[in-house]
Amino acid sequence: MLDGDRVAAVRARAGGVPDRWLVPGFVDLHVHGGGGADVMDGPEQAAAIAAVAAFHLARGTTALCPTTVARPWPELARTVAAAGALARADDEGPRAGARVLGVHLEGPFLAPARRGAQPDALAPIDDAALA
Repeated sequence: MLDGDRVAAVRARAGGVPDRWLVPGFVDLHVHGGGGADVMDGPEQAAAIAAVAAFHLARGTTALCPTTVARPWPELARTVAAAGALARADDEGPRAGARVLGVHLEGPFLAPARRGAQPDALAPIDDAALA
């Protein structure tokens, strides 16, 4: 049952579908890919991000943040621009895919000692900067 734009109550409906649940859409703030596409696949990154968003929407994620890895600045700029274009398109109306909320820039903003699997050459921040 809705109260304005909020779910006020959940109840069984007569003749409902057994073993099914109606739940709010999931929001994923850290998504590198899905459905065989990676958000940093270039040079057609907008198509790759749209494919990732469509894959995740089909599995219950209604909004997401495409997540980068540490790469050279031109590649990061292309990913951010492509995600921005999709986010603006989402603001203009429905699209076939999870809503793009923004970009999660995982790299290169990393302390070298805490970079994990990211390449050291692309991790310009040192531990002292985090103190």
